[in-house]
Amino acid sequence: MKKVNSDFSQRYILYTLFFVAILVSLQHAWVPGFFSDGYLYAAFGKNAASNGSWLVPSLTRESYNEFFHHTPFVFILEGLLFKAFGASYLTARLFSSIFFLLTFVVLYKCKEQMKGSLPFVVLFFFITIPPLMKKVRFPNIDLPLMFFFVACFYFFFQAITKDKKNWYLCGLFFGLSLLTKGPVAFLLPICMFLSLIFSKSLKQLKLITPWLGLLLGLVVFSVWPITLYINDKFYIYEQWFDFTFIHTIKDSRGDASPFYTYIVFLFKNAPLWFICSLVGSFYTLRTKNIFEICVLSFFWGIVVLLSLASFKYSNYLIPAYPFMAILAGIGVVNLIPKLYIDKFLNAIPYLFAVASLSLLIFPLTNKIRREKGVFKVKEVFKSVNFFPEDYYIVGGVYPYWNLNSLNAWENRNVITKSISAPDILRKSEDFCLSCSIFASQEVAEALVQKFETLGIVARLSRDNIFVIAPKKKISSNPIMVFKR
Repeated sequence: MKKVNSDFSQRYILYTLFFVAILVSLQHAWVPGFFSDGYLYAAFGKNAASNGSWLVPSLTRESYNEFFHHTPFVFILEGLLFKAFGASYLTARLFSSIFFLLTFVVLYKCKEQMKGSLPFVVLFFFITIPPLMKKVRFPNIDLPLMFFFVACFYFFFQAITKDKKNWYLCGLFFGLSLLTKGPVAFLLPICMFLSLIFSKSLKQLKLITPWLGLLLGLVVFSVWPITLYINDKFYIYEQWFDFTFIHTIKDSRGDASPFYTYIVFLFKNAPLWFICSLVGSFYTLRTKNIFEICVLSFFWGIVVLLSLASFKYSNYLIPAYPFMAILAGIGVVNLIPKLYIDKFLNAIPYLFAVASLSLLIFPLTNKIRREKGVFKVKEVFKSVNFFPEDYYIVGGVYPYWNLNSLNAWENRNVITKSISAPDILRKSEDFCLSCSIFASQEVAEALVQKFETLGIVARLSRDNIFVIAPKKKISSNPIMVFKR
């Protein structure tokens, strides 16, 4: 058996793990279908590249023409990628994958603080975290945030143990985190402060460099509101501030959840990883290694502070996953004899080969998984060269934002409207010349009876939703039944 500590074996395992990370994030990346937010965020990047909506993200003329809920930084980066390589499902997933792989690289850079096989165990845990494997498959702002958090942590640790100038790089990534998700980035200085307390390094705060680094981060963030002010768009910043600090934080946007929600989520969705991280936390408290103490402070600082918020979403945990992977690795190397760990790591290339063949034989991501019925209907429309300008959802039979964001991603000029049954039945005949309608069976039959130009095209079987379109555009085939 090769020893894992040999240079050849380390490179072999590292490259294999990196290819596994690529496989996890990019397998069949061209297949249509995202989580709903994926369409939304991909559309912002696409519209930045095609319509110049760089400073203020834009979805469509009628919904989020000027989007102020998030800063535009990530959408600008995404738009630059689309500008270079075109906007597609492949490039949208590539955008997320880049930050996933960059986080992988930073974790490996931390190997100087990890002994023996620990770096490879950490990387294995990181790329196999189940909730992260799902989130990396669609564009979102939390994956860039994860990378900026880890990079900020890396330079923070370098600053307190080696060169104080690293505080400036730490501050830079703090600023990029602010530009990515606003006040969530303040978890970073709080976690740094906790790290300094528990590692007994508070003397660092007597230096000027940490404060200059913090100031640099604030200056980086200030570029956005200053640019808005120069372009007479400062009201966007005011709306963002009101939504973020008043509506979201002060007034507690969303449904309230118990404090332990995230703990339960990790136990359910990443049980092995979370339990191993608990073991790793225990060993860290015993050994008091400064690097491990800092990791512990960041992981639990993020989880506990996020748990204090009244509303909780699973994607908010993404920045904590790299730190959970490190703690899980620490737990494993302290529980399992080194011999068995080395055997497992040396088997990774073979496991990768088996996994690759299994995915070829039993592919998991080569089919549309979301909005399947909608994509089937769109294929029917495309086959007869009919491209609806308006989509109507009658009586809320289909989730509005799912369809609206999908349509905006494909073509921002397509308008999606939510309308009541009485209102659509009161419309004049000409409204239905270039539209598609999603309705219940009762409403669909009433529409077809009132407007002779309309016909039922398909039925989404799971929810018994009927899709209607102009007869002249669609051939009179029997009603096609698709799963939603």
